Amino acid sequence: MVSDGADNFIKFWIVGFPGLAIFTMAVGANFIGDGMRDLLDPKLRKQF
Repeated sequence: MVSDGADNFIKFWIVGFPGLAIFTMAVGANFIGDGMRDLLDPKLRKQF
């Protein structure tokens, strides 16, 4: 979708919205991965 929109760059929403969706998914996956690492890594847990 992004490469199809590059031909029609005058209409920014053809490139912008799919690009924004890809960016949002990548950032969300990174945050979820960091949270899972913090939750499951035994080396990072506090000793009580």
